[in-house]
Amino acid sequence: MELVVPQRLPLRTVPIRNEVLLLFLQRLAVGNGLPARYLLGVVRHTPPNPVATLAALTGHSIDVLTRTLPELREASVNLGERKLRPPPGFTGVGQPCRLCTARHGGRRITVWHNDEDCVCLRHHRWIGDGSTNQMVLQKAPEIVRANRIHRRLIVRIGAAAVREARAEAAGIIDRWHRRNALPAVTARAERLPGADPESYAAIAEHQLAAQYPAVVALTLLLTNATWVEDALSGPTGWNRARDQVARSVTGRYRPEGAHDPLIQWVNDRHPRWMELDAPSGPIVAIPRTVPPDSERRVLVLPGAVTHRSTAAVATITTSSRAD
Repeated sequence: MELVVPQRLPLRTVPIRNEVLLLFLQRLAVGNGLPARYLLGVVRHTPPNPVATLAALTGHSIDVLTRTLPELREASVNLGERKLRPPPGFTGVGQPCRLCTARHGGRRITVWHNDEDCVCLRHHRWIGDGSTNQMVLQKAPEIVRANRIHRRLIVRIGAAAVREARAEAAGIIDRWHRRNALPAVTARAERLPGADPESYAAIAEHQLAAQYPAVVALTLLLTNATWVEDALSGPTGWNRARDQVARSVTGRYRPEGAHDPLIQWVNDRHPRWMELDAPSGPIVAIPRTVPPDSERRVLVLPGAVTHRSTAAVATITTSSRAD
């Protein structure tokens, strides 16, 4: 079919904020009774460029299109890839709030997605990745508050740092929750609308929503330089750090024992020590280069339990060099 100079299509289709470009083109084609492949060819091959062509077809300005369709902001718009590749600043795809998109005909819309897009602040709904029922948060307003904190933290320290810390925090919170160490999360889950018992994805999203405020609270600590310094500094600092965890994250649970996920997080990041083979607590370790017996002393770390005693014993070097 011969390509012609594009004119505005009869049906005006409005792009959704952060909508995936290829899927917007599909909506545009279906709405105007065109084969999606044909419309894609027009946009790809009509000079001067895909952005100008799309502006002519839709009647939207180039500014509106580049603000709403992230892929159009890139120097080279690649419409030939079959596999969706997130543009800079995004981590994946998801569905937006269905109340926000209801005026667009109720069609399934896919957008580029980030971690913080799990909540619609306008309608107070849990979105998650949008693949399951979106939960009303009327009985759990702390989830909405946590999302605002999450977004502010991203503005303050950057998306990459928050994303990394949030992934660590989510794993820790999930393990604590499975151990019944987080009664507030359990209570919140009971207040949320029930998940479809036949849908594993819905059950998983329900659990993620219930855990979310605790995940954000722990993320704040993991990105706080003072807290991290305390946690890695030794017994006194660790006591302060885990007291803060109890106050701001868990409610009353204080991390202890070699198998606690936060203690494992501390051990993994301590700059000078490695874990003992025996069960132990935080930073219960030996130097990577073991000194002679005459240069060793015993350190008792609070909150650690071994099979030999109620306190963990670690061997550290006594030297004039500051730790």
